[in-house]
Amino acid sequence: MTTKNVFRAASIALSLGVLPAALATTEPSRVAPLAAATTAPQELRNLDELRAEILQKAIELAERADKIKADVERDQIYRCVLEYDSDNSDARKALGYSKSKGQWVYKKYKEPKNRVSEEDLAAFEAERRKAAEDLEYKLDECFPQSDMQPRHVEALRKELEKLVLMDPANELLEERAGRAWDEQREEWRMKEVVAAKLRRAAVRGFFKESDAALPTGTRTETDVGGEATGIPWSVVLEVPRVLVSSTGEPQEAQRLLEIVHQAGDFLPWAFGVEDPWTQVKIRVYDMADDSLRLQFYSKHPEFKGDAAQTAQAGSSSFGRGCIGVASNDPKGRYDMTATQRVGLFFDNVFHCDLDKGWVRAGLGLYLSHHLCGTRLSLWIQRDEYGQGDGPKLGERLKDPQTDWLEEARIVLRQTSPEMNLVALVGKPAKNFSAEDLVVAHAFGAYLFESRPDDLVEILKRLGKGETPVVVLESELGMTMAGLRERLYDWLAEMRKG
Repeated sequence: MTTKNVFRAASIALSLGVLPAALATTEPSRVAPLAAATTAPQELRNLDELRAEILQKAIELAERADKIKADVERDQIYRCVLEYDSDNSDARKALGYSKSKGQWVYKKYKEPKNRVSEEDLAAFEAERRKAAEDLEYKLDECFPQSDMQPRHVEALRKELEKLVLMDPANELLEERAGRAWDEQREEWRMKEVVAAKLRRAAVRGFFKESDAALPTGTRTETDVGGEATGIPWSVVLEVPRVLVSSTGEPQEAQRLLEIVHQAGDFLPWAFGVEDPWTQVKIRVYDMADDSLRLQFYSKHPEFKGDAAQTAQAGSSSFGRGCIGVASNDPKGRYDMTATQRVGLFFDNVFHCDLDKGWVRAGLGLYLSHHLCGTRLSLWIQRDEYGQGDGPKLGERLKDPQTDWLEEARIVLRQTSPEMNLVALVGKPAKNFSAEDLVVAHAFGAYLFESRPDDLVEILKRLGKGETPVVVLESELGMTMAGLRERLYDWLAEMRKG
């Protein structure tokens, strides 16, 4: 292997495991401009000169393709030209633009048909492949060859995203640019989008199998704690790792039992870690009358907090695996039980408490929705974001038909006020606004679906008290500005299926 190929292989190995920042898009309502990756001149040697070289080579290739009547390849390369010179008239006209009042306006693009011979096309493909590989090598030389910081990784990804348009059939270059092949759509897409589609299918498969094997609770008596409260539990159901004492209907107690039991299987499967709570019988005290709260907390022997204060909330967890829920609405009790069970998992496995707001309120809500089918436990202290004269975001989130991921995309697109992701990841749940919650939920979904292994490492480090921004940038290989942009692009791409 030549020295050049050794370097290329090492560069590929370095960047395959790290995902790129935003992909180029022509969407008019794109996310607000973000600060570029901070790159000092000495760190990005000759990058401006290299961009000019790439542009010149792309123009030469486009002209060569036009000459041999390889019109499809010509237009592919013209897209690369526009990444480096957005005012190039030949590229604009070929791709369906015309100039009006000094501005390029998209009119109509007619898909070209090749009239090139097979021999000429093969020679051209080899020419542009070599050109792209040579330029890729030069790009790598512009960046530090050791101690790559997130800003370097992010800047290199963005350059590769532009270069890959010169040779979109180059699989290694596509992968280095953070893209993966979508078998269903038969196209290269954001790597995270393809990963999320596969992850969603796996989750659906898990619940299909799990739902078919849910246990039926056996009638029994309440435990010592439940008896001490003096509450007349109308039904008590039990399976090996769950005990539900309820003042509601038998079917309600059964549903609560199923939620808690299924969480004990789902959470370890989803995160690839052991859950100590599967070795403990979790006791759920289900009160269909919320006026029983104060009596319950005042008299339960394992509750050691302020009974009056806790009774103001609809649910809590305490003692060794005790969950208390109280509401006149069964769906509310299901939701609160799922939320508390997920909270026990985060507290004990990753040591992430409510001060890690995006974890507990955002990712936690995403997970509890999988378990109970609703999002009713909303951490919202402020609701300032609205659209015109319509309902505020917090009100819309209470509607079960609301698309939470789409709402997050809309929030991230706004410029005033602009969502500050740095502030969000350091904010406790108790200080969340409606827009904080919806973006935290989307961020949790992005990591869970697209980067589950990175998510586990992030949670472990956060649980040890490391700074959120440092953890996220180092684990994800992006600056926070780049991460915000990438999250927006992921949300936009996921809408396409």
